[in-house]
Amino acid sequence: MKRILVLVLLIGFCNFNLLFAESNSGYNTYKGFSIEISYWNALAMGGTTQVREWNTEGTRFLLGKDLGMSNYYSFDLWIGYSFPKWNNLRFSFGRYFFRGHQVLKETSYYNGSELIQGTDASIDASVYFRVCIHDRLLIFRNQNNFKFFLIFGINVDLVRFHVDGELSSSTLKRETWETYYRQPLPLPIYGVRFEKGLDNDMIFYSELYGGFIPGLKLWNWEVTRMRQWQVDLDAEVGFYYPLKVMDLYFNIHYKMLYLKSEDVEDTNELFIFAIGPEFKIAFKF
Repeated sequence: MKRILVLVLLIGFCNFNLLFAESNSGYNTYKGFSIEISYWNALAMGGTTQVREWNTEGTRFLLGKDLGMSNYYSFDLWIGYSFPKWNNLRFSFGRYFFRGHQVLKETSYYNGSELIQGTDASIDASVYFRVCIHDRLLIFRNQNNFKFFLIFGINVDLVRFHVDGELSSSTLKRETWETYYRQPLPLPIYGVRFEKGLDNDMIFYSELYGGFIPGLKLWNWEVTRMRQWQVDLDAEVGFYYPLKVMDLYFNIHYKMLYLKSEDVEDTNELFIFAIGPEFKIAFKF
């Protein structure tokens, strides 16, 4: 019985190694589909938000100090395909979560609504989705397993930000959120990525990409044509370990988002930045 158990364990161990063990050279020749799941959690964060409605100038809230923002995290799903010439096309869908509340020290205004002094204002109901299509194009590699990629693509950021709390009985508007869904065009994204294979088969990498809209007058209207500003910035530094059927990632990821739209009726502004660890698993097919 013991011999059979040992034999089963040896067969299982061999199969495990055949399934997972792979060197960097094996990774270099990989082509095909991949599905990547990631979880990111901010350790440090901050930002501001302010929304004007006609003549009611919105209160400028600090997300941490004034609204108690204490947790900001995301789950992302990436689906990619690596072409034979190291052209890696990727599509992603991400869901971001905000958590925080704070007692307001004074009467405040958000999107024309009057929040009373002393109410416990909350941002928990805020919603943020990001949809991306990115392409990584290998530009350079050498025999020391150093690689340089260019990144280009599009981001679509869909945000509805809440500052919920008890409203004054005299307020004329009872809408304590602002939607940033009126972006008419996807945001063009450009960036770079570096990789360097290490002696233990791990790969060090760093990645920087982003884009901006510099206050363009767009064709969408509320009362007049709206002017749009937007900045996205992502920076990652980390390691990943390539296996036969999956890659395991760990990195530190900085994320920044700035959204502003303005016309005669509204001035809507949201600025968020955060940094924290990210864990990823990429399954290869």
